[in-house]
Amino acid sequence: MKQLAQLCFTLAFAMPALAAEPNQSGPLKVLAASWMGGAGDEQIVGADVREDQSVVLGVNAVELKLGPPPVLLGEAMPPAPKSADAKKPSKPSKPVDPNLAGHLVRLSPDGQKVLGVARFPAGGATLRELRCDAGGNLFLLGDAPGTLKLAGVSGTGRFIALLTPDAARVRMAVFVANAMDFAVDSNGDFVVLTKGHLTRYGTDGKQKWDVTWPTHGENRPGGMAISPQTGIAAVTGYGMTHTGKEPYKAPYGYGFSRDGKLVWSLWNPNPKLLVDKKFGGNGLMADTTGHFAGADATGKIYFGLFADGGNSVCTRDPQNVNGPLNASVFDGVFQKSPGHGFKGASKTAVVFRVNPNDGRLEKGTWMSAWLSPQRANGLGMEAVAGDTKGRTFVVGSSAFGCPTKNPWFPGAEGGYQGGGFLAVLDDGFKMLQCGYFQGTSLDCVAYRNGHLVVAGTASKESVNGDKSKPETKPVIAPVPQFKPLQREFGGGGKDGWFAVFKVE
Repeated sequence: MKQLAQLCFTLAFAMPALAAEPNQSGPLKVLAASWMGGAGDEQIVGADVREDQSVVLGVNAVELKLGPPPVLLGEAMPPAPKSADAKKPSKPSKPVDPNLAGHLVRLSPDGQKVLGVARFPAGGATLRELRCDAGGNLFLLGDAPGTLKLAGVSGTGRFIALLTPDAARVRMAVFVANAMDFAVDSNGDFVVLTKGHLTRYGTDGKQKWDVTWPTHGENRPGGMAISPQTGIAAVTGYGMTHTGKEPYKAPYGYGFSRDGKLVWSLWNPNPKLLVDKKFGGNGLMADTTGHFAGADATGKIYFGLFADGGNSVCTRDPQNVNGPLNASVFDGVFQKSPGHGFKGASKTAVVFRVNPNDGRLEKGTWMSAWLSPQRANGLGMEAVAGDTKGRTFVVGSSAFGCPTKNPWFPGAEGGYQGGGFLAVLDDGFKMLQCGYFQGTSLDCVAYRNGHLVVAGTASKESVNGDKSKPETKPVIAPVPQFKPLQREFGGGGKDGWFAVFKVE
């Protein structure tokens, strides 16, 4: 008995501790939560759910040891030799692992089994985003540091590739310089966002149209989305401009039809009026930036924006910022106004649901972390998805004080109350469920046919508690794991991390 007790004690310390069992009483049930990574630094940069509810993850890694041998995508061409008189860079570039490559990992609907892996050649290309269409085809945005050959096309830099449903073959590829974001229409077209341009392509990779839009100052796009039911492509971002008194970030939102016609516009205020009322302006002094866009299963568009402080154009009529916003937009929502009591300028985030036909703001809510009821803390939304019942799913990262409601994993007592979070809102933008996952940072969320996936990165463990109380002892908390595909932390500074949910 003594030997058995000693063996149990040894095994308890030899095996990595898992977080507590998740709370499964809310509308979202955890099916799996797991690290995904190897010996280096890994990051999941794209995630989607297919019609059959299987999950696809886009991971940048040197190597993933997940079982089945990976399928190799594309051919990396040797770099051209440098000429003898080529100028040396004035500053050495930051070293990048020459073997880093994008991996596509297909998982079972419960996230607990690997169905297949495809990858680019070592150093051939990394991933930035991925999308699945209704037919199961995979679209991805990648970046090739050298020359890469895909589907008979060779190029360097950013590209969009269309893969077969099993991710075993590239069907089409088009290289688009400086591509930042993209979205897929229900007719198979895809629209690519570059700096100041939206460009629509057909399934053959041929360009259909290219449009731009007005801004004040330098155009800095944040993200784009397509409403598949209407084909309207929407973009948000901001203009880096000047009020005449100080630099200013002025947000915008635009919608374009399938034939490239501008159908609506939001914000883009005149910077000359964005000054204190004593100078003859409208008193709007808080910078605001369009950060991301998304679409839900019904075709509604979502815009996520950041504001440095509370006096933002997002509190005004998007067609006329001198007037108030329609009260119904923030009526009855989770947080109807920006946070207050910030120490200096701090990030506060807002998300709006937008009617794709006319650009009308239907509902919106702010989100802030809270150090106390009198003092808000920073929180950033990063991506959004939605189901057919009007529920909205938002992910991002929060500083200490992330708001929670029926969280899936309880935070360690005295631990850091923040990190990557998932918030679930109802049709009226009231909070249904919200929780943070200690030690993580989340950038991806996708929903289809009753399944939801969130993804990003995670450290080995979450360390430290409330940083506003330095006298407290650091708390070490395990990163949440549940029926994990990979039980142990792979190594390096961070691994990819994902969680799969069943939506009731």
